[in-house]
Amino acid sequence: MPMTAERLTELLEKARKKNWKALESAWLETIEDPVTDPKFYAHLGQTLAKYKQIRRLGEMAQVAVMQLNDEGRHMEATRILRNVLRIAPNLEDLHAPLLRALRGAYGDRPHLEKCILASGLTTPSDLGQAMLLFEQMMVTTEGSVFRHKSWGVGVVVEQDLENRSVVIDFPDRRGQRFSFSGIQQYLERIPPNHIVAQANRDPKGLRDRLQSEPVEIIRQVLESQGGKMRQSDLKAMLVGSVFTASQWSRWWTTAKDKLRMDPLLDVGLGASGVIALRVEPRSTAQDLLERLEESQTFHLRQQAIREAMRFLRSGAVEPAELRPLSDLLRRGREEAKTPSEALTWAYLAEDLASALPGDIPVWRPDTKSLLAEMGGDADLIRELPLTDHQMRALTQQRQCNPKHFGSLCVELIDEVTLTISKWMMKEMMEDESLHRAAEDALEQLLHDPGTHPDAYLWAMRQVLGGPWAHLSVANDAPHLLARTLRFLEDLQRQIDREAPNTPALRGLATRIRNTLEEDRHELVVHTLRDLSAEQARPLFAKMLGMSALSDAWKEAVKASLRSVRGDLEDTSRAQAEMIFATAARIREKQAELQHLRTVDIPANSRDIEVAREHGDLSENAEYKAAKERQVLLHRRAEELDDLLSRARPIDPSSITGETVVPGTRVTLRNTEAGQEETYTILGLWDADPNLGVISHQSPFASQILTRRVGETVTMELPSGETPTYEILRIEVA
Repeated sequence: MPMTAERLTELLEKARKKNWKALESAWLETIEDPVTDPKFYAHLGQTLAKYKQIRRLGEMAQVAVMQLNDEGRHMEATRILRNVLRIAPNLEDLHAPLLRALRGAYGDRPHLEKCILASGLTTPSDLGQAMLLFEQMMVTTEGSVFRHKSWGVGVVVEQDLENRSVVIDFPDRRGQRFSFSGIQQYLERIPPNHIVAQANRDPKGLRDRLQSEPVEIIRQVLESQGGKMRQSDLKAMLVGSVFTASQWSRWWTTAKDKLRMDPLLDVGLGASGVIALRVEPRSTAQDLLERLEESQTFHLRQQAIREAMRFLRSGAVEPAELRPLSDLLRRGREEAKTPSEALTWAYLAEDLASALPGDIPVWRPDTKSLLAEMGGDADLIRELPLTDHQMRALTQQRQCNPKHFGSLCVELIDEVTLTISKWMMKEMMEDESLHRAAEDALEQLLHDPGTHPDAYLWAMRQVLGGPWAHLSVANDAPHLLARTLRFLEDLQRQIDREAPNTPALRGLATRIRNTLEEDRHELVVHTLRDLSAEQARPLFAKMLGMSALSDAWKEAVKASLRSVRGDLEDTSRAQAEMIFATAARIREKQAELQHLRTVDIPANSRDIEVAREHGDLSENAEYKAAKERQVLLHRRAEELDDLLSRARPIDPSSITGETVVPGTRVTLRNTEAGQEETYTILGLWDADPNLGVISHQSPFASQILTRRVGETVTMELPSGETPTYEILRIEVA
């Protein structure tokens, strides 16, 4: 029975007046309904001790405890005696009722009598100290659970009563021995009914109870946590000890609906949502309405509507109870500030109405007509905040205006989620009349990996040896691979500079490497397999020279290519792919590349955006011209980037004139015609046949490179002739 202030005040007043007969009389009047609150006895005991009435305190407690023992309320009797013995530890009259109370309260404990004997409770002297020791023994029995601030939660596996110590197993520290005093100093006791204790003592039993009666168990958990806790904290308690991560996900998916249907539980959304005990019960429908009212984003509003539909199907709510939700959605539509917001409210209302019987009077908007009234253009669809609403709007537009669907997809393909990009490509590929639009959309996805990286990687897999390898864009495979490698290099440079978004960049770079590595580098192998040596070798050399690719990755790609392109590892031939040019020509090409990237390509992107605004892309000549120029500009930029990556300036100081190398002037004699010919051998961009200047990569020059004076060379000319030349002189050009 709870302590009442009136009863305590009455008894204390009689004690202060030292009216002991009146005190005893008042006490006996209440014995049929004894006070059990320990604080009551603490206050009363302190007052009686002050007046040296300890013996009287013992007699009063003895009467109350005997009454409780007779009623079988042994644990309540034990709590009273604990508080009395703290004030008066040597009251021998309490010995017998104490033993009776303890045997009644702890009768199910297997080592009860051993603990009574070991604690000294069999002798009536110093009952307070013996009681304290007994309780230490009770809370440290095998299976008791404690928390260490560094080692985590552990379970008692052995109790040594004689030495007053226990052995505890922690997750990573087995067999740790603690004395009773050490437990008090270093460990926190976790009550047996606490979920953490249950999880560590009997995880399988707790898992079974959570699955069969989740609401009851979670209520117990919340009561032990002060009435509320975060879902993430509940997950942390259970994952590892009771559930695996996947088991938790399955359990929570089912359990959360049962919890939300309980009128006394409030379950917040998301991992950070709070689960709490309610003071007043609330119906599921009221809960759903409040959740919808409090949602600040359309994503949360959609979750609330989907939850309402799920509860409707399960029978947790009646159809008529959801009318207030429909009214709230209508108000949202009326108060919307933009067309996209208005359409989103209507789509949510349409979803809710679709789950309700037709005779329930709720708002049932005609979203297809509403979309048509708003124009249904790319800007509207782009601004819809929910992915499935964007897809629904596209589907409705296709039904209303099928000719416009392809151009809509091309406009939106690299601005929507990967899910919608895939869906749009699938829809266009399955409709023969949309194949041209599909190719335009693919080119849009593949023109710049930085615009929509995940969609770019997905599209690249479909094209390079994938189901869409037959499309014309697949003919651009070498440039596509080169573009991907260049983007990866750009990412690595940003990562090396520790850009603000480095973690995201590092994750993207990893996804690109993984894509190139899939199925034993199938994308790389497919691209290089059928290329000429002149096309394949620069790409191969570029990969081997990239810091963004690890040595292990490079060795693996070599192994993957070896069976189909073993010639790529011919180092002498690879060396021939190095490009030499004068420093002035290299600077010119670097300036051209810089102009392409900073002026021409951005200007072209603006032209494309302007052309898009002119309407239907399938009939838009300006858009098509701008897109064609985009392809040419990007190809030229990639070509220059590749050539410059292999370009080396000719260094006159390193030329000795002993052998034919770029930067030398060579005089030869045609042994058959007897004529002398002089050529200056420079770089790719320096050639001028009218002045006798030829590139070191030309068929003629490449056959005399590394030759010395006096050597003869039989040439193979493009005309099919095979004249023999003698090298007469080699000079520094």
